[in-house]
Amino acid sequence: MERRPLRILILGAGVIGRVFAAQLHRGGHHVTVLTRPDRVETLRVRGIRLARPRGLLSSVVRGVTFVDHVDPAERYDYCFVCFRGDQHAEFAALASEWDTRSMRAVICYPAWRATLAPLAGRFGELHYALPGVSGFYSGEEVKHRLGTTHVAPLFGTKTSAATRLCVVLSMAGLRGCLTPNLLDKFQVQLAVALPFLLALSLHDYNYRAATRDRAAMELAAGAQKECLAILAESGEPLVGAAALTRHLPTPLSVALMSASGYVVRGFLRDMFEVHFRKVHRQAYVMLRELNAWDAGHRVPAPYLQELLARCAAKQEKF
Repeated sequence: MERRPLRILILGAGVIGRVFAAQLHRGGHHVTVLTRPDRVETLRVRGIRLARPRGLLSSVVRGVTFVDHVDPAERYDYCFVCFRGDQHAEFAALASEWDTRSMRAVICYPAWRATLAPLAGRFGELHYALPGVSGFYSGEEVKHRLGTTHVAPLFGTKTSAATRLCVVLSMAGLRGCLTPNLLDKFQVQLAVALPFLLALSLHDYNYRAATRDRAAMELAAGAQKECLAILAESGEPLVGAAALTRHLPTPLSVALMSASGYVVRGFLRDMFEVHFRKVHRQAYVMLRELNAWDAGHRVPAPYLQELLARCAAKQEKF
């Protein structure tokens, strides 16, 4: 495999965008990050500041290029799209200005397959990646953990191309792993996780208060089952252990949600204190999209609609 430095464009300078940029730069590649105008100068001067969750091994990565616009004439080997799940329209608008026929695009945000479908055939390669990065801001630093980044080719992209991308990621310390059915599994995981996140948001992501609110937890459990039913009605394969949620009694679903939240409660507290608005908006918008599908109109979804209605007031404030 060719070992030349690659020209890489990263859209978004959030936690995932910064960690990917730092790792790929350390891997010897030329990395450009598109971010908001108010962030550019600060990141140029101060670099990307990284730390482990316990505050150990703090480091500063310099040499990454930060810009607030991209010249359509520029050519990049890979474009990593590190936006949020509620910002996919922004990527579509940017891509419409570029010649994407030879572009290798990597979608790194949570998305329904239906929202990705309009991108089919527009890129030389199109991949979906579930970044193995979890983290949050602590002042100017990004406290993060690195795990495995799962990759799947989309819409006719060859498996060999996805394997090549995994090698690029792994050589940069991002542990790329080819997972062909990634999107199938992730659709189900989103359908189960997003209602739980919105139920937590009703109590400002206070795990203890949310899990004591029996009505909110039962609302989330009912919404999970309805989301899975909408996916099934739209033709999505329900794969993985999470798909079993559709057939679980509500008390058992509530117990499983409470247990899973308990395991990661410390991380949830740290992360959502910083990212509350972003996480809430992303979960809210993605569930509203799911409810708006044609399949959603054929599947009764009173729990999902009630959950969205209860969260609408918070969303309007943001």
